[in-house]
Amino acid sequence: GQLYAENIFKKIEETSGLDSFDEELIYLRAFNLEKTGEYAAAKDYYDELIQRYPASLHRNEACFKSGVIAAYVLADIKSAKGYFEDMLSSLDLSSGVNGKHIASLYQLGILSQWEKDFAAANKYFTRLVELANGNFSQKTAQAQQRLKEIAEENPMEHNLKSFLDIALAKKASLDPSVQS
Repeated sequence: GQLYAENIFKKIEETSGLDSFDEELIYLRAFNLEKTGEYAAAKDYYDELIQRYPASLHRNEACFKSGVIAAYVLADIKSAKGYFEDMLSSLDLSSGVNGKHIASLYQLGILSQWEKDFAAANKYFTRLVELANGNFSQKTAQAQQRLKEIAEENPMEHNLKSFLDIALAKKASLDPSVQS
């Protein structure tokens, strides 16, 4: 199904150009590429959606997914943080906090904690707990666990740290200018 759909998307783009894609088609193409495991290409289309349709209903999701792909597929922490911060810039407290806002704060927190920027991590996790306001219990509990680790100067939970080490160390192994 997804590969067939991708062939259709390619034909449309080849014959009419990307400009013929409206907001919904760009989102569907990105989502389809993501589902087929073509993450870097999916990110390019999510980025296209963010650029061309800043008021899109899919904007927050596109920002979040681009951030996740940047961090955990491309090992580009700086870019990932930019997407998560951008996501949070759309936060309007009058219309409420959604799961993507909470997840973005958590991602910013763990990326900062992994980089040993404990002040920033503490800020993100504290903001998450405040904004969650008793909701999003799983993410709130995880943020509180990270805050406790920071306060007690304990290392990050082993499985999470191992995942981050593997996912984020890719860049160091690919970039000779990064010293370990």
